[in-house]
Amino acid sequence: MAGNLSISNSKLLVLVKLTFFLTLLFIADYSIGDILRHFYFTQKSGIARTLTYSIEQSNEDIIIFGSSRAVHHYNPEVFEKTLGMSCFNSGRDGLSILFYRALEKAILNRYAPKIIILDLPSSELFAESTDYDRLSCLLPYYKTHTELRPFIEMRGKLERLKLLSRIYPFNGLILSIIKNNIVIDKKIDGFLPLSNIMKPIESGKKIPPSDLKIDPNKVNALRDFIKDAVSRGIRLYIIISPVYELDLRAYDQRSLNMLKEITNEYGVPLWDYTYEPKIVSRAELFSDPGHLNKTGAELFSEIIANRIKGELEDNVLEGQNITKSKGSHIK
Repeated sequence: MAGNLSISNSKLLVLVKLTFFLTLLFIADYSIGDILRHFYFTQKSGIARTLTYSIEQSNEDIIIFGSSRAVHHYNPEVFEKTLGMSCFNSGRDGLSILFYRALEKAILNRYAPKIIILDLPSSELFAESTDYDRLSCLLPYYKTHTELRPFIEMRGKLERLKLLSRIYPFNGLILSIIKNNIVIDKKIDGFLPLSNIMKPIESGKKIPPSDLKIDPNKVNALRDFIKDAVSRGIRLYIIISPVYELDLRAYDQRSLNMLKEITNEYGVPLWDYTYEPKIVSRAELFSDPGHLNKTGAELFSEIIANRIKGELEDNVLEGQNITKSKGSHIK
């Protein structure tokens, strides 16, 4: 009898200790998570600040979406000077249409810009597991932005469970949070020019067709991106940036063909500048075969801004002609 009582007391003690430990763990997670959240959203520089601005504060006439080629190829100052409209570059390195669609949804919840530029590589619609992993950059916004939750939950079945932790959204971000609360960027327009000048490279062998598959989630995200913009009366331009003439990474045409099919379906412009003659053969305009440097970005931004300006002017003239035609008919 005494032995059974001793065993029961031991089990009770273990249970009490476990409960105490879990309580401390919960309190620590809650407290540390709230501290990290506070300082995450007070960052004065860095890509997190740019993302928070895009989601919660952007109000520019022109918003640019895309991955590294958007970040490094589109200078908002050029668009503002050429078009007389405010412009913000919300691009982010290494992300996909899954992220761009999430970001667009958050922005359109607040307001509708006049123009959206979506920069896509020709290989955008191919499936890559890293595209889902990299949606982790949206984790800090899960609690406050319900429109982003479906995209965050694409990362895995356990994502909701993991997000019960208040520290989890900020895993791996502590050092950058500290740094970016100290360093101050006076200007924020999202554009990050590259200063490196690439050396000319020799032609390599053509790469054989890949075995990559088209990702249906990406296809749906692109369709939704287009439909939402078009339904709001936003001018949408989907653009493929230049690559150096000897860069053969865009060899597989299946993704590009689907991009063309989808944009044709919705009547949205797809401007393919992969081999833009003013840029393609000039190594001095590139930082690496897939990215323009600052000089190349200035030139490319001017090309795109002037083309958009020409389209806007043509539409104004067409509107004036319609008005005149109606007036003469009434007379």
